[in-house]
Amino acid sequence: MGRPSKLHVTRGALQGNEYVFEGSAQCAIGRAHDCHIRLPVDDSQRDVSRRHCLLIIEPPSVRIRDLGSLNGTFVNGRNIGQRLPEQAPGNSDPGPAADHMLQDGDEIQLGHNVLHVEVMADAATAAETELSAHAVGK
Repeated sequence: MGRPSKLHVTRGALQGNEYVFEGSAQCAIGRAHDCHIRLPVDDSQRDVSRRHCLLIIEPPSVRIRDLGSLNGTFVNGRNIGQRLPEQAPGNSDPGPAADHMLQDGDEIQLGHNVLHVEVMADAATAAETELSAHAVGK
C-alpha cells in the first residue's frame, strides 16, 4: 500500500487542520452533520453548501466531484462544477462522470476555504508513473 494522501486546510474556518487518508475512502465536505470534513454552520460559511463536494480516494489516485453546490468547487482556481440556481440541491449531483482527478500540490477552494492536496504514492507507483511518462515522451 502507498503512503497516505493528505488534505491541509490552509485558509478558512478549519485552517491548520490536516486530514489523512490511509486507504480507499469517500469523504464528503460541507456544512451538514454527516460530512466527514464539516465546516461550521455560521454566516462566514454561507457560500459552502451542506454537502458541497466529495473526495474519492482510491490510492494512489484522488478524485473530487462537486455535489451540486450553488457557488461551485474550484481546483487551482478553475470551477469544476456547480448547480444552476434553479436546480434543487438534492437533485444535481452529476455522478462519477464529473469526477476531476487531483494531483499532488493542487488546491481545492470552497467559498473562503482552501485545502492543499498531498497525494502520496509508494516508490513502486512513482517509478511506474515516471516510466510511463518517459514512454509517452518517446
